[in-house]
Amino acid sequence: MANKKRLLVMKKTISEAIFVGVEEIESAKQFMESIERKFKESNKAKTMNLLSRLPNTKYEGGSVRDLMGLVDIAAKLNWLKIPIDPTYLVHIAFYSLPYD
Repeated sequence: MANKKRLLVMKKTISEAIFVGVEEIESAKQFMESIERKFKESNKAKTMNLLSRLPNTKYEGGSVRDLMGLVDIAAKLNWLKIPIDPTYLVHIAFYSLPYD
């Protein structure tokens, strides 16, 4: 009975967007494990997206925004516990500059 109450409280307080696609479960513990699995999959996809964007970022003109985009990607990867060496970041930035 207490487990059903916990599950009900979780479902009522967690945003609907979070548990879209989470299978219907009878246990509060299984419900939380299911949400955890969903977020791990989401972090993997986000990591792969950021890792593919990092070397493909190009300097598009006279703005610092393009170079700051590299720093932003590196910061997001660092938050995902994938540190990017600053030396590598500098090499990517130089590689993205035009040859002129």
